[in-house]
Amino acid sequence: VSAENIRDKLKAANARVTLVILDACRDGPGSGKSGSKGLARIGGANGLLVAYATEEDQVAQDGQGQNSPYAQALAQALKRTDLPLLAQFDLVGDEVRRKYPSQAPTREGNLRADAYLVSPFGRVN
Repeated sequence: VSAENIRDKLKAANARVTLVILDACRDGPGSGKSGSKGLARIGGANGLLVAYATEEDQVAQDGQGQNSPYAQALAQALKRTDLPLLAQFDLVGDEVRRKYPSQAPTREGNLRADAYLVSPFGRVN
């Protein structure tokens, strides 16, 4: 499945906030790459945030365990229901760079809302 196809489907949904997380910035065979390594950017849009495990044309670390360092940091940050989404991704970037200074998670798009994955105010009807 192409990342561009997913992005286009999400944009067509006209949701207030959409999110694509790509932890696929690896060096290996296949399409969807820019240059000799890494993953090319797919472009964001208003209300769409695209988060990447590292910068364009760079390779993300696989880490030692079952999950990548990016996925591990993301899983921890997303537990913070008191923080908006952009702040959670700031935590992810800080944690990955602390462990792997050569890897810099990035994001693109124009997410202008203080979006929360879980409401910090309790249940919303």
